[in-house]
Amino acid sequence: MRFVYGFIVLVLALGAGLWWFLHRPAGLPAIIDLSVAQSAFVVHGTDLARVAIVAIPTGTGVSPDQYQDLGDASLVKGGTPQTWALPIPDEPQLYAQVYAEGYDDHGAVVGRAYLPQTGATAIAELLWPSSAAPAQTWFTVHDSGSSTTVKVTSRITVELPSAQYASSSLSIVPSGAMGETFGADAQPGDWVRTFETVSPGTATITVPPLDPSVTSPFTLIVNVIPDTD
Repeated sequence: MRFVYGFIVLVLALGAGLWWFLHRPAGLPAIIDLSVAQSAFVVHGTDLARVAIVAIPTGTGVSPDQYQDLGDASLVKGGTPQTWALPIPDEPQLYAQVYAEGYDDHGAVVGRAYLPQTGATAIAELLWPSSAAPAQTWFTVHDSGSSTTVKVTSRITVELPSAQYASSSLSIVPSGAMGETFGADAQPGDWVRTFETVSPGTATITVPPLDPSVTSPFTLIVNVIPDTD
């Protein structure tokens, strides 16, 4: 009986929410959904004054100030609901999530709508189905033993816990395959080092553990191919 009562309450609450959305006062802005169609981001909403499309890059500890503003969508159909659209970037990127942000006439955010797909592979397959998903370029302790294929001048970042690995013990074979660059930030308790690939070939990054009895060496194989674009 208690289950039946709870179910009835839930149905009534959902029904009330739907009724409010369908009968809400005119002029109340709302964002409904975000999808992809015909090489464009498509957003549906009501009484919106502006819609921005934002991408969250992959990586550890990405903060909001690192989110990528892909641009403002254009209103392609008025009425209820409105339809907004923004062309998808031509160049494949590594995005963990993509969302649309709706604004009212006063510039205030009224809501967000996310693509249902998450993760670099799923997002790349959705946005750029004719292209291979971008190669992974940020590696943590969980990626030890893996390999990646990238183009010349690509950047490879290794982030490892300081309690298990020493930054100074990292080695690359052959030694001239990559040049070190800087700018990446590590999570607390980790260190991070970034390298740029120099020439085609195969390089191996190795970091021995501080205590071999409890931790295995970190290894990463980087296959570098020519940039033919």
